[in-house]
Amino acid sequence: MNKISELKRILGENLPWNKARLDCFALMLLALFVVRTVNLSEIAGLLHRKRK
Repeated sequence: MNKISELKRILGENLPWNKARLDCFALMLLALFVVRTVNLSEIAGLLHRKRK
């Protein structure tokens, strides 16, 4: 199981959110670890690059 799937599984067990919210939150959380900042414009850039 890859890291994102494992994170989504753990979040899903602990948060009463729908799949779309869990997916978005998991991606944002991982992006925070990658860019090591809370600058939302940097996180948005990273998420945009990953979607392409």
